[in-house]
Amino acid sequence: MIARLRDNYPELNVFLAANQYLGGHRTHKNRKDETQVWLNNYVPALIAGNLAAEPKRHWCAKFNTLVNNEKDFKQMLAKNVREGLRMIKEEVRDTDDQLIIDIFHKAWNRTMGAMGERAEREGFDASDLFSDRQERMRNEILRIKTSEQLATWFLRFCANATKGGPLPPLRKGEERVRAFIFNPRNFDRFQNLCLFALLTYDKDQFTPKGDQTNGNQLSVWNCSH
Repeated sequence: MIARLRDNYPELNVFLAANQYLGGHRTHKNRKDETQVWLNNYVPALIAGNLAAEPKRHWCAKFNTLVNNEKDFKQMLAKNVREGLRMIKEEVRDTDDQLIIDIFHKAWNRTMGAMGERAEREGFDASDLFSDRQERMRNEILRIKTSEQLATWFLRFCANATKGGPLPPLRKGEERVRAFIFNPRNFDRFQNLCLFALLTYDKDQFTPKGDQTNGNQLSVWNCSH
């Protein structure tokens, strides 16, 4: 179907990036010699549907349906798909979206650094360790049913990544993040952003230890909040 947007949508560039980097289709002839069309990736269609919905949905709404099982998640981990997802991430302009993704990436960076150090000490390849942890995180995020549970998981993830210390400096302060993650209205959006962030981490973007050069840092709150 084709739907026309009635007015300007702030995240239209997110769809344009998705369509540019993950769009396209392939055709296949069935036994009746009928041509069937298959999308290369469903992310552009998902975002388009969200933008055209009445009432409008967040651009990342229902992203969890694309990674609901391990097979689909692994397909999204393919190099060309992840590169496309990262280009989509660069077009996200909403401040809260950027902040959640940024925090997640920095915490994941620290987590991978710790796993890498362990692998080096014990003399084994860390690749399987990274993959297993990533799959467990996907399952953990998908199983969560309330905003409070997800906020607690998120804060514990940050705390474990930094061993209770502060995360690197972020663009916005603690109160903004707290207000977002504990708001029940943001649960679906928050959950989908976490899954999106899990797939868009770029190991070349951060240092193994994380950036600790600026004293204006975001602290990790007690997970009981």
